[in-house]
Order: sequence, then structure tokens, then C-alpha cells
Amino acid sequence: MNIARTRTLFHLPLRSASTPLLMKLTVFLLLPLAQALNNGLGLTPPLGYNAYDHVGCCANETTMKQQGQALLDTGLHALGFTYVNTDCGWMGGRTPGGAIFESKVKFPSGLHWWCCWC
Repeated sequence: MNIARTRTLFHLPLRSASTPLLMKLTVFLLLPLAQALNNGLGLTPPLGYNAYDHVGCCANETTMKQQGQALLDTGLHALGFTYVNTDCGWMGGRTPGGAIFESKVKFPSGLHWWCCWC
């Protein structure tokens, strides 16, 4: 195949002045075909508090409860800030069967209590 022939598409150079116009026209024509669910999900990113951004892997029950309470006290919860993420540092180890359990030092009441409090 001739190398000059591979650089053309329908006898137009691939990098002609009309290329941006063709791309815009293609997007404009295909845009109505895009499908999305109108169910109210994904209108905002997940809003909340992530302990890693604040204390790294040193989160504990006291810190997490204070930050969760701050979302309530400042009115951010009413604005959609509903997540309080522990991220890392909560793990105490593994059982002999391989199940992960929380650190009783950092979360003396347990993660079940924490999840119910939230």
C-alpha cells in the first residue's frame, strides 16, 4: 500500500482545516443518542468527610465521632454531606480464619457501634 494513500481518508488529508468541524458535527449528531437514567443518582459527587485527608491512617473512634457530629452541627449534613469514611488504620488484624477485625485500641466500641451511630 502506498504510504501517501494511508494518510488520507476519503481523499481528504486527515489533518485538514475541516477536521475540527467534522468532529464537532459528529458529536452534535451523536449527542441525542446518549442515554442516561433520570433517577436522581449521580447529581453530585459523594459528599462527606474522609479521615485520610485529615489524620491519615490515625483515625480513631473519638476523631470520627467528632467529625460526624461536626457535619450535623454545621448543617452540612442537610446539604448532602452524608459520608464519614474511616479509610485506613481501622484494621486490628485477621482471625485465624482470615476474617478482618477492627482495632479495639482505636475503636473500643467496635465498628458496628460506629456504623449504628452514623
